[in-house]
Amino acid sequence: MKVLFPKGVPDGCTQWLRENVGIGNVEVDGNRTQQWITDIPEYAWFYKREAMGISPLNPDAISYVPTITVKDPKKAAWFVMRWAS
Repeated sequence: MKVLFPKGVPDGCTQWLRENVGIGNVEVDGNRTQQWITDIPEYAWFYKREAMGISPLNPDAISYVPTITVKDPKKAAWFVMRWAS
């Protein structure tokens, strides 16, 4: 299940995912966040910034929206209840 975060991913979200869902494609190393966009089977969830059109009147206007996809349906529902608002 993919969840869009148009206002940005909330603080603590990726840490919660690592603790409660499993390994994802984002690793936090001190104050730096490293991300790998590849979706491999070992990842229980993954982060990606997706291009979204802003206006049908201006197709060149693009905004990038952070998304998190959780693969397991039950854990995805738990994630949505906790973080999507």
